[in-house]
Amino acid sequence: PCGGAIPEELVSELKLSHEIIEREFDHLDLHIKNELIHRKGKGVVIWRDKFDHFITKKAIQKGAKVIDRSPCINVKPMDGGYKVLTPKDKLECRYLIAADGCNSTVLSSLGWPRYNSEDVALTVQYEMVMAPDLINDKFGEKIIHLFFGKDISKRGYGWIFPKTDIISVGWGCQLSLIKNTTKEFNYFIKSIKNLIKDAKKIKKVAHLVPTTIRNTLYSQNLFAIGDAAGFVDPLSGKGIAYSIISSEIAASIIKKYFNELNHPLIEKAYNKKLDRMFLSVLRKKKSIQPDVYSSDDSIIRFLNLWKNNRSSVIAKQLWEIN
Repeated sequence: PCGGAIPEELVSELKLSHEIIEREFDHLDLHIKNELIHRKGKGVVIWRDKFDHFITKKAIQKGAKVIDRSPCINVKPMDGGYKVLTPKDKLECRYLIAADGCNSTVLSSLGWPRYNSEDVALTVQYEMVMAPDLINDKFGEKIIHLFFGKDISKRGYGWIFPKTDIISVGWGCQLSLIKNTTKEFNYFIKSIKNLIKDAKKIKKVAHLVPTTIRNTLYSQNLFAIGDAAGFVDPLSGKGIAYSIISSEIAASIIKKYFNELNHPLIEKAYNKKLDRMFLSVLRKKKSIQPDVYSSDDSIIRFLNLWKNNRSSVIAKQLWEIN
C-alpha cells in the first residue's frame, strides 16, 4: 500500500490541486525504542486513487487515450513492436512502457524474471477513521510518523500518515526476512496501541514493493519504469517521484528515437538519463541498506545523520566515514 506522502518539490512540479491534498506536513517524527528524532521535511499526504485520477486527467489533456476496464492480460512480440491483449481489445504498438508495478504482467509475459523474495518488501496497511481534532492532538497538525527498530521490522519500518479524518497505519519488511506476516504486523500495531486506540479500522491492504533495480531496463522497444523497474528507495520505500521521473525520461527517449532501430543506442541513452537523475543514488543506497538495518544502533546512527542530511548525501558521502 502507499501511505501517500509526497515531497514538496513534486507538489510544485505537478501543480497539485488542493482538492487532492489531505494534509500538509513540515516534520517527520522518527521513533526508535525510547528515542524520538525530529526531522524537518515538507510535503503533503494524498489518497493514491485521487492522485492517479489527477495524473490521468493531465495525460488526457495532453492527448493520451485512456481505455477503462482493460487490464493487460498478456503481451506478445510482433514484427516492429508488440501486441497487448486485454479482455476486450488487441492493441498494437511500436514502443511499450511497462508501468504495471512490482508483479508486472507486461514484463513477465515477455520472459523478464520476477523479483525474488530478497528483492521485495511486503507492506501491510490499515486505514483507520479518527476524529480530526484527535488526529491533531495525538499526531500534530503537520507531522508524519515513522517507527524503526529490529523488533518492529527486521529490514523496514512502520508508519502513521495522518490525513483529514483518517490515519494510514502501515508496516513493511523485506519479504525473505518475514516469518509470520500477521504476527509481525500485529506486534507493530500493539506497540502503538495507545496512539490508535480511538481509531476505527475500515480497510486493510497489502502490497509488494521492489527494493532492487532490475538488471535490464530496456529491450527491443520495451521500457521498464517505476515499480516495474525497481525504482524505489531501498531505505525509505519512496517511489512515486521515481515513477514520474522515469516515465518522463522514457517518453523523451521515445520522442527522440521514434524512427530509430538502433536498440543499443536507445538503451544507452535511457540508462544514461536515468543514472544522471537518480539511478546511481538508488544503487548506492542499496549498497548500504543491509548495514543501516543491521542493528538498532546502526539504525539510530542513520536516523541521526538523516536528521540534518538528505539520504542521498548519507549514502554517497557520510555513511562510510562516520
